[in-house]
Amino acid sequence: MEKGMMRCEVNISLYKKGEDKLSGTKVEVKNINSFKFVEKAINFEIERQTEVLKEGRKLFRNARVRQ
Repeated sequence: MEKGMMRCEVNISLYKKGEDKLSGTKVEVKNINSFKFVEKAINFEIERQTEVLKEGRKLFRNARVRQ
């Protein structure tokens, strides 16, 4: 029997309260290979993007690779 492999991507886009929901900048996390790391990637990106927005900085669209 062959082994299965999972690879997935997570897209996270936060926006400031009161702004248009589509105003957030999408950040894509690629090459995730387990549900555990999907959860870690989501939590990390939410924290990172929250800090960037709180500091008044801008988020830039990018793709981050989980290795």
